[in-house]
Amino acid sequence: MGITRAVLIVLPNEILGRYVATALATHGCRALRAGSAGEALAVLAAEPEIDAVLLNPRLRDMDGGEATRAMAATRPGLRVVFTSGATYDPPPGTTFLPTPFTLSQLLTTLGVGR
Repeated sequence: MGITRAVLIVLPNEILGRYVATALATHGCRALRAGSAGEALAVLAAEPEIDAVLLNPRLRDMDGGEATRAMAATRPGLRVVFTSGATYDPPPGTTFLPTPFTLSQLLTTLGVGR
């Protein structure tokens, strides 16, 4: 995959979401936020430049597998990275970044700044 220039962040933890958005922006990446999987799908439809999605696998309106299938239906090839403090077996074609993570791990996993 190429260099990531825009990331959609879908995390229920507001503090972590703000940290990630700030870190990505500091490294030249556009960071957008969504509060649910449904909202994320709407943002993806409206923002075609999004290269990657960072999301929690247990959102209030959809689980990780459902969210991945819905995103893949509209955006094939989209980089999807799950993050959680709990153990998670990500769907095929996606990545899992366990929390806590370092800034370097975040940037590398999302493909920012390469």
